[in-house]
Amino acid sequence: MKKQAYFLGAAALTLASVTFTPSAGAAIVNANSEGYGLFVNLDVLNSNLLSVTTLAGISGTAPAPYSLNNALLDLNAGATILGVQAHASADTINGSANSNVDGSAGSKTTGASGGVEDLNINADLLSILGLSSLLELDNVTLSSSAEVTGDYGNLTASGGANITSLNLSILGQDIQVDANAGANSIIDLNALGLIGATLILNEQIADCSNSFCSMTVNALRLSLNGLAGLFDTDIIIGHAYAEMSAENISAVPVPAAVWLFGSAMVGLAGFSRRKTSASEA
Repeated sequence: MKKQAYFLGAAALTLASVTFTPSAGAAIVNANSEGYGLFVNLDVLNSNLLSVTTLAGISGTAPAPYSLNNALLDLNAGATILGVQAHASADTINGSANSNVDGSAGSKTTGASGGVEDLNINADLLSILGLSSLLELDNVTLSSSAEVTGDYGNLTASGGANITSLNLSILGQDIQVDANAGANSIIDLNALGLIGATLILNEQIADCSNSFCSMTVNALRLSLNGLAGLFDTDIIIGHAYAEMSAENISAVPVPAAVWLFGSAMVGLAGFSRRKTSASEA
């Protein structure tokens, strides 16, 4: 009986030592990413001339993991309004989004990309107005990528743009563009007399903390807002976005049944000891 009491007591203490030890961990709980090749909105005198919205765009949400791709071949779109004609064409526009976030613990990765090949965008005043080109984007081939990787407390963002070829002219003025532009390269168009015009190459916006991290990359972003109210333009070429959210689990609660089982074993061990003492007396 003494051996039985000793065995039960030892088992109860072992169980108690296990259940009293909280377990810690972390996991990526969700992720989102999107990529698209082209967004264009051209307005003339407050009237929409050309709208091309996120062509070949793709997006995903995890968990579960995903790997998505979309492509558009041979874009050809045009319009004429208020004495202005606009045209957009491209050989290929593509977007992709991917993530391996599945709800389990450990480092994960989420990413996206977007790009175009041989894109041309032209907006011209008709000859009867005595003026010519408003905007020309010719022979544009570029792409962007964005990625977020890691786990709780160690989330990092990365991304970049690859500009293969790009020719830009605004109101007949050629704009010099650096194909190897560093992150957030801003070309001062106001210095050229283009008031209200903004051009950013390889635009990168990161926002990261212990529990959240996102990355946005636009290979080219052009805004012409103003120009004496004649021409308003918003163009994004090569867009990629990725984000992940993580949670830190400080302790895993022990089920009530385990506590009850442990208490019962302790009580049984005490009862056995009392019974053994009585018999020896």
